[in-house]
This record gives sequence, C-alpha cells and structure tokens, in this order.
Amino acid sequence: MRPAALALGVALALGACDDGDASPDLGPPPCGEGPARLTLGEGEVFQPLEPLELPLEAGFQGGFHVTVSIRADGSLNPDDVDVDLALFKGDWRVAHHVTLGWLLHIRDDGAYCEYPRARLVLQDEEGGLLAYERLNEVVDTPLRLTVSLRSDRGDLEDTFTITLRGADVLD
Repeated sequence: MRPAALALGVALALGACDDGDASPDLGPPPCGEGPARLTLGEGEVFQPLEPLELPLEAGFQGGFHVTVSIRADGSLNPDDVDVDLALFKGDWRVAHHVTLGWLLHIRDDGAYCEYPRARLVLQDEEGGLLAYERLNEVVDTPLRLTVSLRSDRGDLEDTFTITLRGADVLD
C-alpha cells in the first residue's frame, strides 16, 4: 500500500471513531423548530378552539366527559411521547388523561404534531364518576387545564383556562 493511501485510510478510520462526546445530528424536529407552543382544539381534523370552550358529552356508562385535541409546535420526539392532561377546579382534579409512549400525528402541511381526541372523564373528589346532579359545579365556570407532553427530544407544557358548556347534556 502506498504511504499516501495508508495515511488517508488511517485518517478516515480515526475520523469515524466515536469519542463519546459528540451527539448525533438528529436533523430538524418533525414537530417544528420555532418557539415551543401548545394549542387546544377539537376534532380528528384539528380545529383550534376560539374561545376555549369544550362541549360536555354524556358517556355510554353513565359518566360525562369532554374531548380535546392538542397541536404541538416545538422540539419533541413524536414517536414516543408521554401525554398528561389534568383539569382542575381549584384543588379538585375534575378529570385526568394519561397516555405513555404515544405516537403523535405528524402533519405534512406544516412542521407540527397533533394528539387528537383526548377524552377527559369527569370525576368527583374520590375519583368516581361525577354525578349528573353535580355537573353545575363544573359547567359554565372557568377551569384550569394543564397539558404536558414529554419526550426524549424535548418537553412542552402549558396551562389553559377553559369553560365546559353543557346545554345539550343539562336540558
């Protein structure tokens, strides 16, 4: 082997060695590179909520729930996301939705991801289904919704003030 070829081969081999300090280039995040932002919406085809009001729905097993979709803009690994939503009235956790290791929908029409249709079942203070007679305690009043999306590539968190509307259920 010629000395120049040998030197080139050694240089290439040394350059390929991983010293443990370099992190791989993951490329642009599929959920976006801009400022981190969560947006509340509804529907399988995401429609932003304006105003932040969700309709109360009656479930088939006697409970009541609301359904919300989330749009995520920012650095996340959409292939493995822990989703945590909690709805509060003061210290009372009215509803909770947790999904671990979920796959977000990556949208082609922009760099963002979606978590469609999170169902939040209303609960009493002991964690049982909220009775019909108590719905007036959570309908048409401001509630706090916390949203947390966690992945190995980044986290997104935000808090929203929402209102539940229940005209169809309470009539």
